Amino acid sequence: MGVDNISAQILKIAAPVIAPSITKLMNYSIEHSVFPSQWKIAKVTPLHKSGDRKGPNNYRPISVLPILSKFLEINVHNHLYTYLNSNNLLYTRQSGFRRHHGTETALIRIIDQLLFSLDRNHVCGLVLIDNCKAFDMVDHQILIRSYGHMEWI
Repeated sequence: MGVDNISAQILKIAAPVIAPSITKLMNYSIEHSVFPSQWKIAKVTPLHKSGDRKGPNNYRPISVLPILSKFLEINVHNHLYTYLNSNNLLYTRQSGFRRHHGTETALIRIIDQLLFSLDRNHVCGLVLIDNCKAFDMVDHQILIRSYGHMEWI
């Protein structure tokens, strides 16, 4: 549960009664490009990544947002994803954030391409980047400044 202490189970039980009101709220949010500020407040828990448990850099934040914000996010994502797919607007080799695509499909594609190139006696190379602490590289002051100017996330 997020800071609102509303669980998904409570929403599911109350859905027959509250669904019309929630639908109006979601539609208003989308139509007016306004994301309720209370839905942006997360319950943050540090999760140990690796290394010394006393070192603060060895933790990553896990944020739990209010369930209604996740519900809106999922609905917007589903509609946008359907639109992008049905209009062929996604790059064919895009693996992240797509159904039935991910690290494995990207890796299979790369290996297949490398093997095909080797069969044709081409020189092959591969550059790998470790993004384990990618969030640590973000300039947090810029992130905070730009976040303050957003109404819709």
